[in-house]
Amino acid sequence: MESNELPQVELPLNRPAETADISRVLALPSFSSAIKLCATLSGKQAAQICDALKMDSGHWSRVLSNKAHFPHEKLVNFMEYCGNMVPLMWLHHHCGLDWSSVRPLQTETEKELARTQAALAERDNELNVIKKFLKETRV
Repeated sequence: MESNELPQVELPLNRPAETADISRVLALPSFSSAIKLCATLSGKQAAQICDALKMDSGHWSRVLSNKAHFPHEKLVNFMEYCGNMVPLMWLHHHCGLDWSSVRPLQTETEKELARTQAALAERDNELNVIKKFLKETRV
């Protein structure tokens, strides 16, 4: 490296998403602030969010400065991409509902159990067909 060159520093542009503390979410004054916190906790850059949501960067900037509304049809994708449910938590609370009682329809373990049970049922059916065939051919 020449003396006039600066060393390259790697920037942490894609840090992992942080989980949302419910007390922090409940203290937010508006849905717009919940959108901002969701994006902040994700660790994603504005350009990454815009690309993922196919959103114009100017519109995203106006959303963050409270000069435009977040497009409601993109909310689920936004939360999935950001890896947290801050806007939903905020809405839930402001509709008078208890966030702590919310749970996924099916946990990942329950989904895996259902897949395993289906696979076992299919194997049982195949085994029964083979057993029936063997009984019928032995006579």
